[in-house]
Amino acid sequence: VGITFKLRKDGQYHVKALAEGGPAVMSGCVNIGDVIVSVDGIPIQGHTHEELAKLVLGEDATPVDLVTLHRSPEGFLTPTSVRLYRAVISSSAATPLHLQLAGQQPQQRPPAQPGSG
Repeated sequence: VGITFKLRKDGQYHVKALAEGGPAVMSGCVNIGDVIVSVDGIPIQGHTHEELAKLVLGEDATPVDLVTLHRSPEGFLTPTSVRLYRAVISSSAATPLHLQLAGQQPQQRPPAQPGSG
């Protein structure tokens, strides 16, 4: 769906980045900083990042329902429900939108060295 999540110190998953042209961007309903409350009716508080990924990822063109909390300019959190349709995200679109807008590329991690644990 083109969303990168981050678990913050408050224990909630926030939208860290959006893939350009991905379903989340195209919906216009998901924004960087939104809090993810549930996926397909399953509350995600307390889930691992891997569990969240399994809930969100799926077969191309299948629906996934998200409930997010969006912060208004006045500072109020508003719950928003959005149905996205999963899509294959190309590697160029996978560069987070905020980096593309800044003209940056994501940093590549060096390959793991044998025996480095």
